[in-house]
Amino acid sequence: MPDTGFMSPDNVVANANTFFNTAWLVEASGIIVFLATTGTQTVDGFENDGTLPAGATITGAEVLLTNTYVTSGTGTFDIQISINGGSSFSTSITSGTINTTQTNDFTLGGSSNLWGLNWSSFSDLSQLQVKGLNGVNNIYSQHVQIKLYYTENVHTPTLNIKSGEIIIKGGKLTIK
Repeated sequence: MPDTGFMSPDNVVANANTFFNTAWLVEASGIIVFLATTGTQTVDGFENDGTLPAGATITGAEVLLTNTYVTSGTGTFDIQISINGGSSFSTSITSGTINTTQTNDFTLGGSSNLWGLNWSSFSDLSQLQVKGLNGVNNIYSQHVQIKLYYTENVHTPTLNIKSGEIIIKGGKLTIK
């Protein structure tokens, strides 16, 4: 099954009561903070706002958070995605338990998880957004990425002959 590969954001859309380091938007550098229950963070611009192949059908979406930790105790938080530029968001997927180890990576969703969204007319990556919210304790993550899984529209080739002849030397020709 084809996929987009992990795509990185290039823009902070919204941050309520949160700290953003703009270097966070450079892959593998900076940090994002999900501030307990008081803040949400939303990012977009995945892979320079490209498009999916014509006729692609989304089968799932996966969000990867790298080097995610809390400074004390343990915590969880929710991730949502939007496919319409933030007009609405998916159902939440809650992270696993996060502790003080700074090397934990979290994968939410997967190749067959549609996040409760109808992807039937989606193709424009500029409409993708990822939002983190509802943390328990302050959650720190070095980077967030998203990968979309899809099937491609299979085109059955057609042979049209307007004139001439077809010569078959051996073998079998089946026309259905």
